[in-house]
Amino acid sequence: MSTVKIIHCSDFHFDTPFKEYEKNMAEKRREDLRETFANIIKMAREEGAQLILISGDVFDNSTVTYETISSMKKHFEQVQDIHVFISAGNHDPLTSNSYYKSISWPDNVHIFTTDMEKIELEELGLCVYGRSFSSNYEKEGFLKNFAVEDSSKINIMVIHGELVQGNGLSHYNPISEGDIYNSGLDYLALGHVHKYSGIQRTGKTYWSYPGCAEGRGFDELGPKGIVIGEVGKGFVRLDFQEVCKRRLHQLEVDVSGAENYDDILLEINKKLGLHDEGRDKAEILENIKRYIYKIVLRGYIDQEFLINRQVIEDKLKDLFYYVKIVNLTEIKVDYYALAEEYNLKGVFVKKMLEKIDSAEKKEEKEKFKLALKMGLEALDYRQVRNYED
Repeated sequence: MSTVKIIHCSDFHFDTPFKEYEKNMAEKRREDLRETFANIIKMAREEGAQLILISGDVFDNSTVTYETISSMKKHFEQVQDIHVFISAGNHDPLTSNSYYKSISWPDNVHIFTTDMEKIELEELGLCVYGRSFSSNYEKEGFLKNFAVEDSSKINIMVIHGELVQGNGLSHYNPISEGDIYNSGLDYLALGHVHKYSGIQRTGKTYWSYPGCAEGRGFDELGPKGIVIGEVGKGFVRLDFQEVCKRRLHQLEVDVSGAENYDDILLEINKKLGLHDEGRDKAEILENIKRYIYKIVLRGYIDQEFLINRQVIEDKLKDLFYYVKIVNLTEIKVDYYALAEEYNLKGVFVKKMLEKIDSAEKKEEKEKFKLALKMGLEALDYRQVRNYED
């Protein structure tokens, strides 16, 4: 039975600002995105892919560098025998001044318009459908009332959108399971969600979000990649394959009772597994040098030990490729004892405890707790820490 070999990827967000990094590291991360894209194109050539499906948010916004555009064109030109289909998403909609329109793309690259299009490839017994966002928001679902025109062919669709329950609403092309069920598609290549969904099936239609190809912020942790494999009439053989250059990891480290920076470094090393018997320390160190880490310090620390996260980052910089320290430790304080004191500090603590107890929402309680910590540091004439999320 005939099949087509595909690579499905999405959400590159080229030229993301990477504001949480300093300037040099931000530029390195932008280059990581370009390198990962180049590796995907190389993989498509080596694996004999016939289609590359890119389901939106190729660009992060309207500011795209010449380097990125020229690099993309060059790599597409190197795979002229592979059909490339792109549907613009909410971050890179197909507007009048879109880069999709202002660039002369190679002949093998097709950018779907803002109306549902069908491209028929007779030699493959295949129809590829797609539609691009016309603006940052699309409240009407592209799949609503859609059905394939020729059910005897392999039918694939490439779109950016958000899966909703029932008649749920979304500003980003709402897609219901009913829409998928009624579509008659063999495979629906989705973009928008930055986490791999697994290969799903609704009715006779298979679908997936491959997720982003390279994690950008610490809300995009772990392996990132593409979907690769074969699509046939009524069946698929598809798998997720990791392609990211840098995984992002977040570690929660309890440093309760630490009296100095050496104690904190010891707990971090334990959490990384460097003190575990039987663990391959060489492999751990290799990953630390390759990946990006956010380490969140928690626990209760004596008030005499004022942790400076920059000191810890400096001590770890030779061990890690990149590490960011977030200090969420708390000072060991008996707040209720302080509230009984007849002084300004006692009055402040008492009032803040009352606000914390009366707050109805969790977020409000957390804000008052943070205000209590920072207020005590100010009243003690100590450096007020920068509490980061």
